[in-house]
Amino acid sequence: MKLNMNIELMKTYFYNNSPAKVIEIKEGTNFVLVSSVVVPYTEITGKEFCTECMVGNQGTPTTHRCHDAQEVIDQVVSDMSEENIFWVDKKFLQEKPVEYVKWTAIQKEIDVIREEVKTSKQNLSETKKAMSEIENSIAEKTAEVLCLDRKIEDLKIAERNVQATIEKSTKERHAKIIGTNFKISLSRLKSLIEESIELQELKNNGVDNWDWYSESTLDENKMESRSLEELFQLCDKVDESGNVSC
Repeated sequence: MKLNMNIELMKTYFYNNSPAKVIEIKEGTNFVLVSSVVVPYTEITGKEFCTECMVGNQGTPTTHRCHDAQEVIDQVVSDMSEENIFWVDKKFLQEKPVEYVKWTAIQKEIDVIREEVKTSKQNLSETKKAMSEIENSIAEKTAEVLCLDRKIEDLKIAERNVQATIEKSTKERHAKIIGTNFKISLSRLKSLIEESIELQELKNNGVDNWDWYSESTLDENKMESRSLEELFQLCDKVDESGNVSC
């Protein structure tokens, strides 16, 4: 209800949801004289007298009689309508029927809900699209990982083959060294003896307790590999008699 509404003469308002035309305004009071037509309410429609409508909207538009029946019903309602003239407090007058106001509010709520549904559908569509892109990306990455796994497996096989080749070569060269006669020069022998003496003296004086000593020496496996490598190099100097000179 709109309070302190400015009432205009000869304008139609609504009183108890019925049209009410203001025909006089009583000065100095809140009362106005209105003319209101009371229309009888009926739920009867022209379709109830139309055979085509009653059997399920059959036939063609020219065979329907619902419009003619509705005109008769509207005329009867108009004839039964009564015009009443009475004084009423203007605070009871409305610019629109109460039901219309409620209906307008409901329509606005429906429009808001429809807009939210539309936005939700758009968001859902975008989410599905993003999920599809993510799934495609995951599939591509999975294929790349499988490809890398195959490459890694191929590299492992190649590594094992290379290692087997190295071991085979080492055994062959080691066998060659075993059956070889070595000759060493006096100067070389003297140098080896001096290095052995120097190393022994260092150990006797506690060099193995110095900082970084362990980091500066070779472990057993590396020492064996190093010594074998130098022997392999000597094998390349084997003469026709099977002797190795160094």
